[in-house]
Amino acid sequence: MAADGFVAPTAVELVGFHAVDEGVTPCIAIPRMKRAGRLDTSGRGLAIVQDLSHNWDWTLNAYGKAVWFQLVAWPALQADHLSLI
Repeated sequence: MAADGFVAPTAVELVGFHAVDEGVTPCIAIPRMKRAGRLDTSGRGLAIVQDLSHNWDWTLNAYGKAVWFQLVAWPALQADHLSLI
């Protein structure tokens, strides 16, 4: 939950070997990386998404903004599949 009490709805979809998660927020500000200090309570979200995801991006929509990211859902299966090609 955000500091203003807004709970961002999310949707998760499986696309091939990727789990795609999309979160929507009414904020239309362009997402940007912040450098959070050790004691800061915010500013780490995009850094975590970038470090853990396969890919991420954002788009404006009728509700504000959506930020999405892809995670490799089954890395072992993907490696097996690629070795068969």
